[in-house]
Amino acid sequence: MAETDPTTSHATSAPDSAASSTILWIVFALLPLVLLGLGFYFVNIEPGVTLAGIAQNVWFGVGQSVMASALVALVMLVGTWADRRTARAESQMLRRTLEEFRQTSELVKTAGLRRVHPDRYIRSVYQDHQGRVRERLDLLGMSLKHFQQDVGDDLVRWVTERDQLEIRILVPEPCGAYCRTRDVEEGRPAGDTSEWVLRLTDLVLRSGHARIQIRWHSTIPTVSIYRLDDVVFVGPYLINRLSRLTTTLEVDSKSILAEQYLLHFESLWTPPREHPEWSRVPTAQEALAARSQLGR
Repeated sequence: MAETDPTTSHATSAPDSAASSTILWIVFALLPLVLLGLGFYFVNIEPGVTLAGIAQNVWFGVGQSVMASALVALVMLVGTWADRRTARAESQMLRRTLEEFRQTSELVKTAGLRRVHPDRYIRSVYQDHQGRVRERLDLLGMSLKHFQQDVGDDLVRWVTERDQLEIRILVPEPCGAYCRTRDVEEGRPAGDTSEWVLRLTDLVLRSGHARIQIRWHSTIPTVSIYRLDDVVFVGPYLINRLSRLTTTLEVDSKSILAEQYLLHFESLWTPPREHPEWSRVPTAQEALAARSQLGR
């Protein structure tokens, strides 16, 4: 016995269904018109033709009722037809919306975007990932004031308890022009950014732990990067806006979106041979000299 291809059967049933629906609509449209004509005929029967007297009044009433019913049916038919057109348009709009949502979801998934935070002051989110980080904590920022206040005293404990964890921190040269410029851009007191850079430098150098490292960089500070194993938080530095109040993207560390930021970090952490001045490891003597130069 020959088997029927379900795909072919489904494909051929769609036109048949559409044709049947069209025929039904034609029938429904003709029926009220026929009734309307019949009612018009009854209303115009003359008593001298086939009926007389009271018979005329009966057929006149019947004709009125038939015409009224036909008109109601026409109104309902037009309303139903309009509703079907509206439903069809809404269905098409819904399909387009769902398709756009699917495409957007695919784009977000491909880019690796997890969440968009309205600002950078998301302590509870950071704490969740800080509690689980096991291998890589990379941080590029300006003063990193809140990082120091929140977890500065925990860094040594983290690397002691987690034997695979490495912490790498990049901050600007404390005596460089960028620290002074950022103070002005954020409305900070003069020397505030440099002071917090030096505090963090002292904290790392005092720890003496090989897996907690810090470097001073001398490049334009355009972005903040905070990597905690498989997640990266990135955001810009904007004029006349505190860095902690800027929008922050939370992305997967292996995504195409994070790839460029992490490459930026690595390029600063390990400068190319032709640009060794991009970053360097500060010594305790250099940090002390910087404090002296800044008068702090």
